[in-house]
Amino acid sequence: KSRVWVEDWLKGDEMDPKNFNDILSSINWLIEFQNLTKNGYLSKNDKEKEIFWFRNQISKFPEINILKYQEVLDDYEKFLLDHKIIKTAHHGDFWYTNILIDKKTRKVNVIDWENYKEYENPFYDLLTFLLHFMMLRSKPTVKIFQDSLELKGIFGNIINETKSILDNHFGFKINLIILLRFFILRHIIWAKIFGKEKDDYIQLLEIILKTKQLGMLKN
Repeated sequence: KSRVWVEDWLKGDEMDPKNFNDILSSINWLIEFQNLTKNGYLSKNDKEKEIFWFRNQISKFPEINILKYQEVLDDYEKFLLDHKIIKTAHHGDFWYTNILIDKKTRKVNVIDWENYKEYENPFYDLLTFLLHFMMLRSKPTVKIFQDSLELKGIFGNIINETKSILDNHFGFKINLIILLRFFILRHIIWAKIFGKEKDDYIQLLEIILKTKQLGMLKN
């Protein structure tokens, strides 16, 4: 059966990923969305089930079932278990092509709710947004990603502007490096499951694994 999606006409232009105010408005929208939909916290069982699933999947692919990628999961697991993490609703595809902003009112409208979940890991929407932002469709992707990791340009401005806001929202200092490493590996694993190649993501993961001193790592 086919599905038909009906949406009211929403005002706004597609968010400009190179516009500081658009990015800030989008992050603030996400924080408000999560605050309005939060319902308890991820349990220890929730966290362990998530990690177990990824460990089980990575074991099926020898080319990525290697120590340094297992350590990415180790670090992410420790980060999850060390913190009390809110459980919130999940948009499922939160990035700039699905974000409309009314330039006059600054009102944010988000479209494409096909992957919506009532409860999910709250980092997923944030990381989807940040990773797409770090991999703008303009070229070269790797150079943009490297500059972002070094907190150069607009990405550095955004992190400096929002890091304390995000820390306050989650209730602890988030480690974006641990989270981004895991999220990129997550993309690679899903690509393997669906028989697709993600050489670009593997290249980005290798870059971030070699990056030790970042502004976003300093607490």
